[in-house]
Amino acid sequence: GPVAAASGNKRRACVRVPVRGLVRLESGRVRTDGSFSFDAIMKRMRLPDSQIRLESRFRPALGVIEYISTKRGDLERGPMIRLSPADARIRLLTAGELAWVEGPRRNELAVVEIDDAVPDGAVVVRDIAGVALTERVVVTKPDLDTPPRGKAVG
Repeated sequence: GPVAAASGNKRRACVRVPVRGLVRLESGRVRTDGSFSFDAIMKRMRLPDSQIRLESRFRPALGVIEYISTKRGDLERGPMIRLSPADARIRLLTAGELAWVEGPRRNELAVVEIDDAVPDGAVVVRDIAGVALTERVVVTKPDLDTPPRGKAVG
């Protein structure tokens, strides 16, 4: 089995001690009797807060499968994002509200439309600058209730 070398007498001879029976404690001491405490080996596991927050780190990206570009005379214009009902439910979005669309080059607010024809994990975007086909975007609900940090009003 594996062995550890320890310095011996003045001649610097090596004494070989089997490592199998040694257990290292948190204090750095080693027990040789083979017994150990569970707390000495396992570190305390810290769980995240159980509260659901809008700024949660769970932000799955969606693939752009279609880009719609409008012209000046079109009836429906402006930034819009169309996604599946399952993706809208995950992001707490409803039809007609605004959502942040974070692309690879810039962020923009867009109106949400929910469409059953869009597959899960994909989006259709209209008139959002800085986004192209085959890129991935992150769609999040804006937190308009919490005031910005560091800015006091009054």
